[in-house]
Amino acid sequence: MLIILADYLKQVQDDSDANFIETGGKLYDILIRPVEAKVQSLSPKQVSIIATGKLRHLPFETLYDSKNNQFFIQKYPVNYLTRISNNSLKSPGVQNAVPHKLQAVLAFGNPVPSDPQNLPGAEVEAEILKKYYQTAKFISTMKQP
Repeated sequence: MLIILADYLKQVQDDSDANFIETGGKLYDILIRPVEAKVQSLSPKQVSIIATGKLRHLPFETLYDSKNNQFFIQKYPVNYLTRISNNSLKSPGVQNAVPHKLQAVLAFGNPVPSDPQNLPGAEVEAEILKKYYQTAKFISTMKQP
């Protein structure tokens, strides 16, 4: 996947390279398609992405769904987060907490648990969100006890 990602990042910066749609489709199939039905089932108003490593440079909104002939941005507004702030997760009564309304959260814990897409520890991080957002939907590949 890293080679495809590197190629794609070069292609989207080069106006003369029309291969970005095909390469963006491959990345869509790797990164979005495995979780797409679960995202659609929740009818989100937007998709927030917390990317790490080389994926931080990927403009997810430009990924191309070749089955539906749409870019990801045509399906959902996309925004990026570098992290979820601890303050935003605290109860409103705690000093310096950011008050928040009841929010819908969908957390994916390692949706592709095999190399090279494996994200060790992602299940645990996503599970922690359930403590702060009782309505959170959590999707994991971990075996439930």
